[in-house]
Amino acid sequence: RVALNYFEDGSVDAACPPLKALLHIMAHGQYEGMNSSSATFRRLFDREVVLKSGWYQERLRVKQERDIALWRRHLAALENFETSSAIVASAPGFPVRDRLSHTRDQLARVSSPAYLNELRGTIGADPFTGQIAH
Repeated sequence: RVALNYFEDGSVDAACPPLKALLHIMAHGQYEGMNSSSATFRRLFDREVVLKSGWYQERLRVKQERDIALWRRHLAALENFETSSAIVASAPGFPVRDRLSHTRDQLARVSSPAYLNELRGTIGADPFTGQIAH
């Protein structure tokens, strides 16, 4: 009954392939000829199968894109803070240069191709296109 809600609201289409198969099996008893005891279905949840899948790689790319956007926003805010003498004067002792340096380092880290390797094993980010971009 719970799985049917995903079909009613259309969110089954946003599910990752293993979850989508599970929802179909829960709601309809099978998915593309598989049932809950099918070896093919169970392999969808194997760690190495997940880590090598295209849908998982997309989740990592989306996470990287969102992290880049986040660190760019942080950098812009700090640069704006640094150039606003009235704000800086009201915040004595705030280590803006240190924060700028750290933010630039983090932006460089998340922008590098190696960052995708750092993300391997995490959940990444949901690439569902119906979400609101921030």
